[in-house]
Amino acid sequence: MKTYLKRDGATAVLRKAGVPKEAYDSYLIKVPGGFQVKTPAGEAAEAPKLGKEKKPAKFTKEIIKPKRMSISAVAREHIKAGKSNEEVFTILKKLFNLDDTKKHYPSWYRSQLKRAEKGA
Repeated sequence: MKTYLKRDGATAVLRKAGVPKEAYDSYLIKVPGGFQVKTPAGEAAEAPKLGKEKKPAKFTKEIIKPKRMSISAVAREHIKAGKSNEEVFTILKKLFNLDDTKKHYPSWYRSQLKRAEKGA
C-alpha cells in the first residue's frame, strides 16, 4: 500500500473514488510516517495525478462579429487608393449617411495622412 505523508493526500484518492466524506475514517489507516488508504474494494489505491486535469471541452458557438467600419478607415483607404476628395466623400456619404456639413472629412484625413508621412 502507498503511504501518504498528509491526510489530505489520502483523502484526495477517496474523493476521486467517490467515497462520501463521512466514510473517510473507515478507509484511512494511520501508520508511522503518514496515512494509507484502503479502497472500498479492499485493494490499494493509486495516487492522484499531479497537475491540473483538463476538463472536457464545452460546446461553445462562437459568434464571429464583422469588423466595424469607421469613417476614418474607409476615408484613408480610398485616399490611399488615389481617389479625389469628392469621390471619397460620395462613398462616405452613402456608407455612413452623412450630410453636406461633413464635406470636409476627406480633406482633413488627406492632410492627416500627409502629416503622418512627414513625421515618419
